Amino acid sequence: MRHIANRLVNSLLGVNMKCVVIYGCGVNGINLYYRLGANRVLLFVDRSKEKQGYVLDGKNCISYEEFLSFDREQPVIVSMEKSKTVICDLKEKGFTNVFTIDDIGMDLYPYPKPFVYSDIPKMKRLLEDGLYNDEDLSFMDNDFIKSIITDYRIRKNEHS
Repeated sequence: MRHIANRLVNSLLGVNMKCVVIYGCGVNGINLYYRLGANRVLLFVDRSKEKQGYVLDGKNCISYEEFLSFDREQPVIVSMEKSKTVICDLKEKGFTNVFTIDDIGMDLYPYPKPFVYSDIPKMKRLLEDGLYNDEDLSFMDNDFIKSIITDYRIRKNEHS
C-alpha cells in the first residue's frame, strides 16, 4: 500500500519533491505518515496545543502559526476528514500545493470508524510503547496500532 501511495504522491507533486507536510497529527495524520514513509514527510502541523511538540521518528509537530513562515510552495497534505475549512485557510494564506487524502487516493480506514474518536493520548502512548520497546504486541487489543508498529519494525529491520 505504501508503494501505491508514494506513486500517487510522486505523480501529484513530481518525483523531485522530496517531502510533504502533513496537516493534522491525529489518527489520520499518523496513519498517513506510516503509509507514505518517513523519508517523504518533513513534519506535522496541528492547531491543537496538545499535539504541538509531539515528535514521531524525529518528525516534529509544529503550530499553524509556525507553519505560516514556510515557503508557500511547500506541499501539504491535509489529513483531516473535514478538511474544507483548513484547505481554504491555507490557500487564502498563499499555499499553492495543498492536497487532501482523496487527492492522493489513499484509504485511511482499515480500522473501525469508532477508533477515529478514541483517546489520542492513549493512542500515542500505545504507539510509543510499541515503537520504542521490542515487547510482544499480543497484549494490545487494537489491530490498527499493531499494524503500524509491525510495519515500522519491519522497515526498521530492513534498514539495519
